[in-house]
Amino acid sequence: MRFKRQHRPVTRQQMADFERERGIRLPDGYRQFLLDYNGGYAPDPGYLDVPGWNETVLQAFLGVDTGGSYSFARENFHDLSPWLDQHFFPFAEDPGGQVFVIDLRQKTYGKVYVRDHDSPRNIALRIDDTGMDETDRVAALIFHPVADSFADFIAMLGPE
Repeated sequence: MRFKRQHRPVTRQQMADFERERGIRLPDGYRQFLLDYNGGYAPDPGYLDVPGWNETVLQAFLGVDTGGSYSFARENFHDLSPWLDQHFFPFAEDPGGQVFVIDLRQKTYGKVYVRDHDSPRNIALRIDDTGMDETDRVAALIFHPVADSFADFIAMLGPE
């Protein structure tokens, strides 16, 4: 899959500032992707089959700066509870509004999930629920596992 840049690559200092402001540490593979590309979109996207969930089209990777579209800073992902907001990092989206997130929790650090806003809420919990309260438990029902790492996720998209 080929991507067009929407932003200039971030510098190591911008990356450090971004992580410090949010109190997070992104996985190395994803950090390198931001340093090289800083997000972008696919002018001719391919399909991504998420086992046990659905098939989708990846529309855009979000960048960390505030200019242009497809920017983490411009998107509003704060409809999740604070626990989920600080433990999952949204990095990409599809045209239907599903958001792909990277798990920042210690035991499952780096795993990729898709947050499906249309999932029925009575399905079995798809992610480890350690430390979640009831609000988090309800929100977690809409997460589906996609890949064990950002590199595995990129490999699912096919050749560059």
